[in-house]
Parts: sequence; C-alpha cells; structure tokens
Amino acid sequence: MSQLKVNSIIPVGGVASGGGGGIVQTVHTTTQAEVETSGTTFIDTNLEHSITPIAANSKILITISQQLSINSSDSGNGGGLNILRKIASGGFSIIENSPANGTGPFLYFISQGNATSTNYHWRQNMTHIDTPSYSVGDAITYKTQMRLYAVGTSLTLRAQNDAANVNAPTSHIVLQEISV
Repeated sequence: MSQLKVNSIIPVGGVASGGGGGIVQTVHTTTQAEVETSGTTFIDTNLEHSITPIAANSKILITISQQLSINSSDSGNGGGLNILRKIASGGFSIIENSPANGTGPFLYFISQGNATSTNYHWRQNMTHIDTPSYSVGDAITYKTQMRLYAVGTSLTLRAQNDAANVNAPTSHIVLQEISV
C-alpha cells in the first residue's frame, strides 16, 4: 500500500485570489486539572495550547469546551471567562474584552441569577476566529482565564471541577490554522 504525505498541495499557478479558507493544520489538547477561585482577579484555568502557523497571514480558529461550576450560598453572583493570546515570546493579551463594565471585562459572563444555595455545573463552549499579526514560525499560544464578578460568602468558581476526586471532567481546546 502506498502513502503520500505532504504539508500542502498548491496548484502550479498558486491559490486563486479569494480562494482561502482551507484548514492548514489542527492541534488539540485537554486538561482535567481542577482550578478554583474565590476572588475577582483573573487566574489561568489550565487550558492552554500553542500552534505555529506555517503560512503567512493565516487566521486561527479557536474552539474551546471548558467545564465550569459555580457553588454559592449567596445570590446574584457570577463569573467570567476570557480567551488570551501570546505570540512568540511576548506577553498574553485578551483577544476580545467586551462587554466592559466596572469590574469586567469578560468575553463570556456566567451568572447564577438571584438563586441562593446554588451548585451549577456546565460546559462553556466558545468559538472565536483570531487574525493575529505574526511572523511565519512564531508560536501562538492561547489560554483561558476566569474570575468572579464579585466576592461573596462561600462563592467559588471552578474549572474542571472534580468534587468527588474521581472521573474529573475534561476541558478541550482545538486550534486550527485557516488559510486566507
């Protein structure tokens, strides 16, 4: 049986103008490591991965499925989740920081409403198309961070909540280089 393995196939005349949109590469990772916070400072959720684009000016499609939970005996509290990007050896920056508010910003805001004594568990699914400015060969790293909207009595936000220390939930991040 024969196999043909290539990085890409481009017609002799090149890709037609406006003929982008193909998936150049896909990378994926998971985490089951629990993280929790009772504060209003952003912390890492342990969900992080890098991609090194092989083409100039590609877009990066980010798909995240993050397991979260809020446990509280207060009412009206919530938390937020952001996606951050780092190019090469630079620092992390928030990709999108709206809506902004007095204690935000959050890319995604999660609230328990006015319920009291809550114990919510859910999967936050996010998709974002990023158009970073990079040089070919630069590693681009993406991660999520979370924090509470306000500090409350017995209020905890968790990622990958492993309350029983068995069968920890898995969070996923998929990064795809998309040609333009």
